Amino acid sequence: MILGNGIDLLKVSRVKKMLDKYGDLFVKKVFSDHEIKKNKKIIFKANKLAKSFATKEAFVKALGTGFSKQISFKDISLKNEKNGKPYIDLSNRAQKYLKKKKKIFNFVKELKKNNIKVSIFVDPNIKQISVCSNLNVSSVEIHTGEFCDNKKNKRYEYEKLKKSAMFAKKNNLECHAGHGISYKTVRRIAEIKEISELNIGHFIIGEAIFVGLKKSILKMRKIIDNSRKKNFYLKSA
Repeated sequence: MILGNGIDLLKVSRVKKMLDKYGDLFVKKVFSDHEIKKNKKIIFKANKLAKSFATKEAFVKALGTGFSKQISFKDISLKNEKNGKPYIDLSNRAQKYLKKKKKIFNFVKELKKNNIKVSIFVDPNIKQISVCSNLNVSSVEIHTGEFCDNKKNKRYEYEKLKKSAMFAKKNNLECHAGHGISYKTVRRIAEIKEISELNIGHFIIGEAIFVGLKKSILKMRKIIDNSRKKNFYLKSA
């Protein structure tokens, strides 16, 4: 099963600079224990280090995760078969993570085979959206809660939303958004042109208790339409 493709290009001179500056600290950060033990005599050669470094980078790109809490440099070990053919050996924790991803991949594949669209709810995080892209889901819904609830870092949270929506669109994912949206926060979110659908349920129903469902929906609709002269979907989450 192919979960993704990863390519990485790396100048050996860049690695040599890091090696000259940090030496053993850099090696221990990048190489697995097996690699260090096997290559004690040549481990400090920049071309050897660059080869392994690029392999690890390409691998996490193929997964769509980047280096994270689940997979670090040392979890990926470049080894060779008896005939010299290279292969990647993963640590136990990395293998467990990969198995989970394969399960999700199979679920998505089965659902799509039965004509069911799959959308995944994610944080405004490029790595998470990249994983969704590799899983071949139809869309992502970006969590807007931090932007809606955070009073101190609203500009920062808003930029995260924009960049995430742009990244999703660029990777052919339909982009939705939801969670914590109110009359006060919906305008700015609706201005992000890459978002094609807003999922608003809790707030609208809460307002409907006092003014009725029709008035609650129409008021939200009006704010959205004023933010963008384009039809929008309104869904209850």
